[in-house]
Amino acid sequence: METKFEVTLEQEEVMRQAIRTWGKEKQDRKTVEELSELTKAICKDNEDSKIEEIADVFIMLWQQAEMCGWDNVNGCISYKLGRLDIRLNASYAVDTTGKVNHGI
Repeated sequence: METKFEVTLEQEEVMRQAIRTWGKEKQDRKTVEELSELTKAICKDNEDSKIEEIADVFIMLWQQAEMCGWDNVNGCISYKLGRLDIRLNASYAVDTTGKVNHGI
């Protein structure tokens, strides 16, 4: 099973053209709109709607990363995945109140 999004150079150019055509402000608002629609699809647990909205959100997040700078976004992703790895591999203990101590 493939676990990544694949985007062709032609598709990248279409997304860049959207940024040039509508501008950052409009694409920011569109990103919020698409995130909201994905939230609703997740809450309704509708698989077909989720797939469609994931695609819309991916397109908008790609544009956001393009506008913010891929190096910045990729650096942040690396940091956050490293932190998640530490949390996943930390020893977990439950204290006497029933709260989980993540060991960090």
